Amino acid sequence: MELLEGWPSSVLVGATAAPLPIGLAVELARQAAEGLAALHQGHEGGPVIHRDIKPSNLFVTRDGVLKVIDYGIALVAEDERTRTATADQLGSIPYSSPEQVRGEAVDPRSDVFSLGLVLHELLTGRRVLDQRNAAATVAELLWSPLPTVRSRRPEVPEALDALVAWMLEKEPGSRPASAAEVARALASVEEVRRCTREEAQQWLARHAPASSGATPGARDETKTRADAAAPAGRSRRPTRLAAIGAAAVLAVGLGVATLELSRRGGPSALPTPSQQAEPPPTPATTPPAEVTPAASPREASPPPEPAPEPAPARAAPARAARPTRPRDSAYLSIDARPFFAHVFVDGHEVGVTPVFRHALPGGAHVVEAVREDGNRQRRKVSLAAGASQTVIFTWP
Repeated sequence: MELLEGWPSSVLVGATAAPLPIGLAVELARQAAEGLAALHQGHEGGPVIHRDIKPSNLFVTRDGVLKVIDYGIALVAEDERTRTATADQLGSIPYSSPEQVRGEAVDPRSDVFSLGLVLHELLTGRRVLDQRNAAATVAELLWSPLPTVRSRRPEVPEALDALVAWMLEKEPGSRPASAAEVARALASVEEVRRCTREEAQQWLARHAPASSGATPGARDETKTRADAAAPAGRSRRPTRLAAIGAAAVLAVGLGVATLELSRRGGPSALPTPSQQAEPPPTPATTPPAEVTPAASPREASPPPEPAPEPAPARAAPARAARPTRPRDSAYLSIDARPFFAHVFVDGHEVGVTPVFRHALPGGAHVVEAVREDGNRQRRKVSLAAGASQTVIFTWP
């Protein structure tokens, strides 16, 4: 695998007090879109969907080249695993598409949405979905209008602002059809002069963090090995090289595949058990045992007691099968604005807003939202089997 030296774009966003230059942000996003376009061309079986596009997975090398890395959850579009149950949400929620958090099947337009969130952040220096917890983030992603780029950085040209808004359409059919279309659109924004490779290198040399790192316990400059492409049906995560004493080599594999990383400039070798550094001792949680003085040579040692016979092996308990939803279930999402509320369905509390896709049998139900101050609202809903419905309680 290729050894990359540089920084994830998540580090570059906070490298200066001001957001990235507009031309640099557009150029990095264009390169990312071209990388996704190559990925979406697919392998045997159809397009490969990355499903985890975020700033830390867009790696910028020292010479200004952006690499799309970390294919740990990438899958072929036709693979049934691209449809994920809500409880099995994969990827990073602040950079997920609406269809991804709903557990629906995804296609290349899901990666386009995630790239739109990253481009928005590169241009403004602020995360689009930056709520206090995952539930609030999902609620904003699904039901609230997203801020425009110009609302946070007015000097951004209108054409670029409109392109980002196009990428962030919540319905997949309203977005650009492909990452290749995004790359062409970014290259043709007339009001923006994209950075050249030399200009990007100069900006990185002036503003990118030093390799020594300014934050204790973290490395600002990253060396990593990234896959050039992910094979269909499985993927490999790039690993990072850490220096702790002598250089160690990390290997990460999926299934039976093992990826061997070699020290830069040296022969390939995996450390033997005798060469591996022992982990640091953990603090003791119990008082140390008392030390017993050694027995005098004149004292006879008692004969050792016979070891007890091992107990017969017990069979491992059978793994419980994962419960499945009945086919006649309906799904109800509940939110309250501007304050959160406790939610009761048919007299039983089901959680605190926002409640996402609560499974219920089809038919009539009574939904009640109760605020902390005791104010409450009640509604009757009728759910068709297999349908999804959203109820929003509002208070003045």
